[in-house]
Amino acid sequence: MGLQGGKDISEIVTCTHECGGSYIIPWFGMSLRDRQRAYYYDRLDELFPGLREKYERRYGDQYRADALNADQLAQAFYALCEQLGIATQIPQYGPQAAQQLNLL
Repeated sequence: MGLQGGKDISEIVTCTHECGGSYIIPWFGMSLRDRQRAYYYDRLDELFPGLREKYERRYGDQYRADALNADQLAQAFYALCEQLGIATQIPQYGPQAAQQLNLL
């Protein structure tokens, strides 16, 4: 795929196909809900001192933090899913028509 994160996405889609998966619901980023945000920022402080400020400036109190190359990742993802026949949303459930059982 030639872009950062593209190899991981390709592996996920390919593995899903090989294992018989029928759909993948994508999101190219992460959630930053209130407690998740606090936890994530605490881990940044612990593991990458000084990086938290960069994330706070960029994302602030936003709910989501999209990957910088989310559009390119999405293009590659959707193309590969289409190629392998994998849906990108949950298929709608439709009840099957009732069938009369033959008890004789």
